[in-house]
Amino acid sequence: MKDVEFCNAMRSIGFGDRSFAVLRGMSGQRPLAASEQIADQISYDIAREILPPLTPLREQALAERFGVSRGPVRDALRLLERDALVRVSPNRGAVVTGYSAAEMRQIADISRAITYLTLSKVTQRASDLAIVEMTAAQLRTGRLLHNEDPVAFALAVAAITMTQARFATGRHGEMILQLLYRPSIRYTVAGLRRTGAADQAETMWDRHIVAMQRRDPETASKTFLHMLRDIHLPVIVQDERHNSAEPR
Repeated sequence: MKDVEFCNAMRSIGFGDRSFAVLRGMSGQRPLAASEQIADQISYDIAREILPPLTPLREQALAERFGVSRGPVRDALRLLERDALVRVSPNRGAVVTGYSAAEMRQIADISRAITYLTLSKVTQRASDLAIVEMTAAQLRTGRLLHNEDPVAFALAVAAITMTQARFATGRHGEMILQLLYRPSIRYTVAGLRRTGAADQAETMWDRHIVAMQRRDPETASKTFLHMLRDIHLPVIVQDERHNSAEPR
């Protein structure tokens, strides 16, 4: 990705886009097909915990809900399976993916290394104009958090970081972050809905923005990861307690 492409991409982020297509790197590129729109709504329901982990997803019930045949629903479920949000088995059908606390901690560990690498290269390579456009996108994204829109904030953060990864490390880096963000969006949204979590996240996000403006990747990565840890950890702990309380 060239510097000018980076600037153009940043100009489109932070205005409240609520499409989960951003997690496939395609939000705003073209109108979504029927199957993609269905996948979008199911993704939203998963993120908002309207559909908790391990919830069965019946094709016929979904077809009736969305007023379509089972074909687009089946395609949507395949798309969600590729997004790692749904698991499909021949005998059991589709269920919402349930990630263990250990899996989420592994995702966090991988994110640390990728985040620092990405932000280091962005601060080294980006022009002054690119830093200005990125800062503007980050400030718009912060307002989404301030306005209590956790889904739009989570997706905007994903869009910013994936754009940074593509600029810094190419398409492969962006694809890796897509894989990491897909399972963690539910944790981000659920965490931000907790009392006081959004205020804490807003503080860390502001510090992250300042660090990027100063081209300080170490502080930028620490504040960013600190923000995510504070958001995700209570939800992970809650899941651990829930799983340990379930009858064997």
